[in-house]
Amino acid sequence: MKKLSELTLIVPSYGRHDYLLRLIDFWSNTPVRLKILDGSEHPCQEAARFCSNDRMSYYHLPFSIYERFAYASQLIDTPYAVFFGDDEFYVPSALCSCIRKIEQENLVACGGLALAFYHHAGCVYGRKRYPEMKGLLNDSPDARSRIIKSVTPVVPSVIYAVHRSEVFKNNLKIFNHFDSSCPGTSEVQFTLMTCLQGATRIINELYWLRSCENSSVATVDWDTQYHFHEWYKDPAKKEEVDSFFRGMLNAASCLPTLDLIEVHHWFEEAVNVYIQSKIERKKNMRKADVITHHSMALARYLPSSITQIIRPIYNKAMTKFGYDWHKEFKPISEAAAELTAEGTMVDFNQLELIVEK
Repeated sequence: MKKLSELTLIVPSYGRHDYLLRLIDFWSNTPVRLKILDGSEHPCQEAARFCSNDRMSYYHLPFSIYERFAYASQLIDTPYAVFFGDDEFYVPSALCSCIRKIEQENLVACGGLALAFYHHAGCVYGRKRYPEMKGLLNDSPDARSRIIKSVTPVVPSVIYAVHRSEVFKNNLKIFNHFDSSCPGTSEVQFTLMTCLQGATRIINELYWLRSCENSSVATVDWDTQYHFHEWYKDPAKKEEVDSFFRGMLNAASCLPTLDLIEVHHWFEEAVNVYIQSKIERKKNMRKADVITHHSMALARYLPSSITQIIRPIYNKAMTKFGYDWHKEFKPISEAAAELTAEGTMVDFNQLELIVEK
């Protein structure tokens, strides 16, 4: 666990002070560096009090998510860094595994596998999340090939991975002069820039517990009526789209021996592949999956107090469409055991510590 002293967790947050305190409580017993960037209107005084040291810091920054991303660069003084959701968990031993893998294989970023989770009636339930990530390796010596490969399949295999800090901080330069009304733009930019700079991998280890409980903070900074492909092709958003590419090219200009005109073409090609992949994925979804996808998207923009009321009603209704909630979610220890049966490494001791929080 000594490797955690080499890692900084960057936590953009908004309006989730209870979850910040849970997060602080969990990571306070590790040597990781924790940097919380809270964009809420009012600061969390308890978080500020608990994070008043060099290792754990709380910053009340009532600015846009992009301004907070740009601010984060100056806070990183460790060899590795990673973005972290304020209501989620990483498995500490898996973070160490990712750092070792980066060092062993000269990667620029490395992540692991995920379980979705939520808490209900005193029990934590889980299911596999992003199973397509298993075995992903993007290590072509050709930068264009890596960029194109990074957007298929459509999963967040890069943005939540552990990064070398020089790569992570260079990516943050994207946001120095960037703003967008569309959800998902920053994830695409960060992914393309990471893969421009080198190889990435997903290890076969439970790494990430992704929350399914809360409303998204996306409603604060983004116009949620837009899907990425709609935003990208909307003539009224041309200036934002141009800025989308300028931000990446600004970051790429700091890298040696690159033809920025050629890189721009690679980025455009990758975005078109990404859009087509998302369209194809939607076409191939079962009826129950389509309903579930849109329902979960809607739920992310509702207060958690409301989603807790409607969730049982929703689950009962979904059985009519062939969606068996009991098969999707189960006690998280059982969901983790299913991963081990498939050959995935799971640190059950640390999983139990997470569940206790």
